[in-house]
Amino acid sequence: NTLTVLIPPTLEFLEDRSGVVTVDENQTSISLVCRFRGYPRPATVWRYPVASLSSPPQLRDSTAQFSLPHQYFADLIIDNIQKSDEGRYTCVGSNGLGNASGYVNVKVQVRPVIYAPFPFVIGEQHKPIDLSVRILNTPDPAVPVSNISWYKVGNSSKLTNTSEMYISDDGLTLHINSVLFENEGVYRITVANPAG
Repeated sequence: NTLTVLIPPTLEFLEDRSGVVTVDENQTSISLVCRFRGYPRPATVWRYPVASLSSPPQLRDSTAQFSLPHQYFADLIIDNIQKSDEGRYTCVGSNGLGNASGYVNVKVQVRPVIYAPFPFVIGEQHKPIDLSVRILNTPDPAVPVSNISWYKVGNSSKLTNTSEMYISDDGLTLHINSVLFENEGVYRITVANPAG
């Protein structure tokens, strides 16, 4: 006599238990790992924001069991990550005895892009002037832009607030109180966030 024990699917492990995976845009690839236990072997399906994916993901399905009996994996691999790949990815395993699922939110960080609406500014001597920039791609306020620094080309020292000039609280405007001949030159701003 043979006894066959049927096991409804249970989710053993999903990539990140916090529910969020954060990656940088243009990262080579990410693998979302989903592991199920069950018998008969659960059929595995990934659900994701299909319309927004920059390229079709690959599904790597296990052909072998792990050390525990009846444990299987289905990894979703996404190449060349883009902002459009951001969203909720749900892994569902089902067999004739039931379903189990889990999800992970993929957050894609993008590097800041600086835009100078007036790249060439002419100032009148002894008059105030503002040099301003905007950051174009800060769609997620939870990913702050930090490390904003202003430099005058030819001087390696970061500009700081003085009685002659100051940087706005948001760091995006350099105000010169009274333009002098020595203020003439090219100014550069650097901006960073966790993506670069």
